[in-house]
Amino acid sequence: GTLGWRRWGRGGEAWFPLRLPSGRRVKAGCEERPQAQRFLMLARRSAEYERELRDQSVRLNTELVQANETLQMLNRHIEHNALHDALTGIGNRRMMTQYFGRAEQSDNSANEIAALLIDLDGFKSINDRFGHATGDEVIKVISERLRTLLLDQELLVRMGGDEFLVASTVRTDQGELTKLAQDILDRINQPIDLPGDQGAVGASIGISVTRIRPNLERSLLQAADEAMYAAKRSGRNQAFMEPLPAKTG
Repeated sequence: GTLGWRRWGRGGEAWFPLRLPSGRRVKAGCEERPQAQRFLMLARRSAEYERELRDQSVRLNTELVQANETLQMLNRHIEHNALHDALTGIGNRRMMTQYFGRAEQSDNSANEIAALLIDLDGFKSINDRFGHATGDEVIKVISERLRTLLLDQELLVRMGGDEFLVASTVRTDQGELTKLAQDILDRINQPIDLPGDQGAVGASIGISVTRIRPNLERSLLQAADEAMYAAKRSGRNQAFMEPLPAKTG
C-alpha cells in the first residue's frame, strides 16, 4: 500500500490516500490515520491468508490426485496377485474358477470346453536332488514352455506344486486335443539346465471335454483328474482322454 499526504475537497481538509491489497484506492482523514493503518494491516493479513489457503488447496488437490493414482496402482497389483501364481506369473485356481464361471454364464451352452490336467513326472527326484530353488526354476521353465503353446481365449494355470491345467473353448475336437497334448509332451521333455548338469521331466496328461453346463468346474476337473491317473497307470509321460457324457434334457 502507499501512504502520503494530499488535500482533497474544500475547506483544506488533510487526507491521505490508501491503496488496499485488492488495488482499490481509498482516502482517509488525518484523525483516521491510525485506524486506517490498522485496517490496511488487517486487509494485508487477510489477503496473505487467502493466498496461503489457495496454495494449500492446490497442494492438497495435487496430493489427493497422487494418492488416488497410488491407490489405483495398489488395487491393480492386489487384483493381479489374487489371480496369478506368485512363482510363475501364470493364472492360479481363482483365475480358473472365474474362467469356468464366465463360460457357464455365456450364451454358448451348445459349445464344448476342454481341460488338460498336466502332472509332471520325475520332478520330485530333481527337487530332492538339487533343492527347492532348482525345483522352482524347473517349474518356471515348464510354465513358459506351456505358455507358448496357448491360443487366444485359452487358459493356463498352475494348480499347485508340479500340476498345471490348460482350459480351452477353441480347441475341443479330439484330434486337436490329441495334437495339443503331444505338443505339450514334446515341449516338456526337452532338456533343462540344472546346476552342473542337464535333466528332463515328463508329464502325465488327463484330457476331458464336455458341453458347457452348470457345475462345470467340478465335473470337468474330476474327469480330467481320472484321465491323468489313467495316463500314469499306463506308463507315464503320455496323455489319456476321458470324455464326459453330454448332458441330456
